[in-house]
Formats: sequence, structure tokens, C-alpha cells
Amino acid sequence: MKALMFECGKIGFLIDLNNLLHVSDINDIQRQGEDEILIFDFSKFLDGNTKPQYVIFLTDEKRYIGVLADKIYDIISYNEFKPFEKNSFDVEFIKGVVEYNHKLLYLLNAENLIEVAYEEKNNAS
Repeated sequence: MKALMFECGKIGFLIDLNNLLHVSDINDIQRQGEDEILIFDFSKFLDGNTKPQYVIFLTDEKRYIGVLADKIYDIISYNEFKPFEKNSFDVEFIKGVVEYNHKLLYLLNAENLIEVAYEEKNNAS
């Protein structure tokens, strides 16, 4: 399986290439008007310790969102992942954990992440 590796708040994440639409510089998005795009910001889960430079656009075939990222690394291949222990930290959008070059990366479940972003938008309205 292949995934895009990125970082947010010094924490590594992976998103499956099947869910990836596009990656943009955050300044390009802000010039176009961020209000039109639903943006998911990990800083609320990471104590606000982020410096977003990019927006990663994800889809679940029906909807799409932008996810803020501090750094974009590379596309990596992985064969397996370990299930994420949700009992200590209840985050439905983390599918599992992948070990890559002696670093743990959180594999995101794009469908669940998109659902969480839309729920937050609806709750804010």
C-alpha cells in the first residue's frame, strides 16, 4: 500500500493515496478564499503546537476536505499496520500505526476524518 507521509505538530501521519486529491501551499488557498473549503486543523488535538504550510485535499468519493500540514515528506510504501489503541485516546479517524524508519506514523482513515470535519462544521452552525 502507498501513502503520503506528512507531519503536523511534530507528529507523523499517513494518508492512503486512494483518498488523496491534491496538495497545495497554504498561501495559495488563503488567496482563493478559505471560507469555501472545509479545512480540518489538527492543532485542536495537538495543543495548538502547529505551523501549517500546506493543505492536503482528501476525498471519500462523495465529499472532500482540506487537512492542514506543517511538512510534506514523501510517498511511502507499507505492507501492514498495527491497530490503533483507542481506549487511551479516542480518535475515530486514526486507522492504525505504521513503523517507518524507526518512527511511528499514524495512518488516517480518510472517510472517518471527513465525517468528523463535517460534524464539526454542522455543530458550529
